[in-house]
Amino acid sequence: MKKIIIIFILVIFNSCVSMSGLIEKHNKNGMETAKNKASFLLECDKSKISTVVIEKTQNNYIKQIGAFGCNKPKLVFVYYDGSWLLEETSKKIKEGR
Repeated sequence: MKKIIIIFILVIFNSCVSMSGLIEKHNKNGMETAKNKASFLLECDKSKISTVVIEKTQNNYIKQIGAFGCNKPKLVFVYYDGSWLLEETSKKIKEGR
């Protein structure tokens, strides 16, 4: 019985650790993607782009990222259906336009 409990605890711990790694990877990739897209859209060197987390899910996944730099208008990227999209683009998709 003790072996089963120990195995169960190890499985749960392993699941939590691997889930944490997935969340961290998702968030890191999202920040990098937002920075790259903002650099292109704002015609601003990537090193001059700043990003900020606007919203996260209950599971701590980043859902919205703000990007700004070079005294240009701010951009908001939204994670939608597996991709990082400009907020306006995701709104149009949701509305069916």
